[in-house]
Parts: sequence; structure tokens; C-alpha cells
Amino acid sequence: MPSHEIVEIDESLNSIHGPSFWHNPLLYIRSSVKERTLHMKKNTTLSELSGSLGDLGTLLPILVALSITGQVSLTSSLIFGGLWNIISGLVFRIPMCVQPMKAVAAVAISANLSIGEIMSAGIGVGSMIFFLGITRTIRIIEKWTPVPIIRGIQLGAGITLIIKAADLARKNGSWGGSSWKWNDNYEWAILSFIFVFIFYSSRRVPTALILFIIGLIIALVKVIKSGSILPSVSFNHPEIVVPTLEEFKIGFLSASLGQLPLTALNSVIALAALANDLFPERSTLNTVGKISVSIGLMNIIGCFFGSIPYCHGSGGLAGQYRFDFN
Repeated sequence: MPSHEIVEIDESLNSIHGPSFWHNPLLYIRSSVKERTLHMKKNTTLSELSGSLGDLGTLLPILVALSITGQVSLTSSLIFGGLWNIISGLVFRIPMCVQPMKAVAAVAISANLSIGEIMSAGIGVGSMIFFLGITRTIRIIEKWTPVPIIRGIQLGAGITLIIKAADLARKNGSWGGSSWKWNDNYEWAILSFIFVFIFYSSRRVPTALILFIIGLIIALVKVIKSGSILPSVSFNHPEIVVPTLEEFKIGFLSASLGQLPLTALNSVIALAALANDLFPERSTLNTVGKISVSIGLMNIIGCFFGSIPYCHGSGGLAGQYRFDFN
């Protein structure tokens, strides 16, 4: 094997000492896949699997709400969501979460935007963030953003998630009474909170994985008891969505402009700061420029196939890391 193709994998498996992506993209990707495969074989545990579910509470409610109304393609959203998660893991070497754009989703639900208008919003935000990243303008914004603002955004994201969780439980839950065991109710919500609180500091109990399995069992029992027919398994493929000029105008003005500052501050600048706090040894991989380009490409590509607009986020990274996904 030629010497330039030799890739040294250190014990921590945090870096590749071979050709850069731009020097030899195929070799870089092959080396990165090899490195991560070895790392997964050595370090995959129940705690890691549990941590990977730490951001589902953000993804599923938004994705389901927009999918059942036909405002986004569920097939495309799942395919591209999975693809972006895999690529993000290989590129950033940390549990870089992939989650829906919350401001776009909020406007889409409240204003009943069409799939073309939502795709336009995602493409608009993605294009602007991509431009900020590729021109390195985002570095100037990062430089002049005070640290207290970044920490405030991180704190605000956590508080928002708590409020959202409580609101979802209040709106969709009820007391189960004598048949509480196999129903979605307040009893399960309280028990889940107590369970997570008790094992909050434990690294040996996969709390998120256990709660996820319990949720699947409850859902399955509920479907069987109701006599509903389980959906059949079939292959599907994403369909191309090309927004009209009018759809782009509505989507851009109503959703993109509101999402842009949230993405720039929370999904890029605050995320880079948190990633470097949690994984200082990988700080060169998690720069605001790379994160911006990643968000831009996810939406410039995925939204043309009807995928829900995706971004990264400091809240998602914190959630996955807290549940031991490293």
C-alpha cells in the first residue's frame, strides 16, 4: 500500500492522521468509516444506545405532526434524517444531533403551510447559513457574540424543552385510573420522571433506552386492544419537490427569516461552544464554519425531496450526551 494511504488510528480514535477530505475525499471517507467501525466495536454499550435516543423527544412530535397532514414527506424525512446522522457522526466525531427546525415547524403548523412552502423555508435558511459558513462570515458573528449570550441561549434551550415536555403531557395526557398500566397517562409520566431522577447520576442504567422500550410496548398493546390493523411493510422512495416562486416567497418571508437567527446562534455558535466544552480534544473538527456548511447542505439537498428542514442544535447534543451518548 502506498505510504500516503496509510492511516494511523490512535488509541483514542479521535483523529485521522492521513490525507484531508479535500486532498483525497474517497480515501478520507474510507478511512473515517474504518475508524468509526473499529471505535463502535470497541465502545458500543447499552448506555451509548440509550444516549442515542436522547433527542427523540424533539424529533418525533414535530415530524409526526407535519407528516400526518402531508406537509412533509415522512419517507424522505426518515431517509435523509438517518443519512445526515451517519454523515454527521463520521465528520464531527461527536454525537452531533440532527433535529427539525423548530421555528419553521411552528409556523408551518400554525399557518398550515404547504409542503412547497415548508421546503422553500428550509432551502432559504440552508442557503443563507451555507453562505455564512463557506465565506467564513459566521466566524465574525461568533467573534462578536458575547459569551453570556451563548450561555443564555443554552440555558434557554433547556428551559424551553422542559416547558414543552410539560405542555405536551398536560395537553395529551390524562389520569389512567384503574386501567393506567397500558395507557398513555399522567401516571407513566410521573413514574418516568422519578425513574430518570433517581438514576440521574448513574452511567450504568440506560434510562432513555428503557423508557423507549416501555413506550413501544404501551403503543403496541394499545394498537392490539383497539383492533387496529398494523401498517404493511413496503418499499418507498422520495419524490422530488420543486417549489413555485409564490411558494418560495411565502415560505421565505413567513418562516425562513424567523428561523435564521435561531439557527445561527443556537444551531451553530452555541452548539460549537458546547461541543468544544464537552469534547475539547475534537475542537478542530467542530468549528462554526463546518457546522454551518453541514446545515446548509442538509437542507439544500433534502428539502428538494420533501424532507423536513433539519438543523443541528445545542439542546439535542446536551440531551444525547446527558444520556451517555459519547
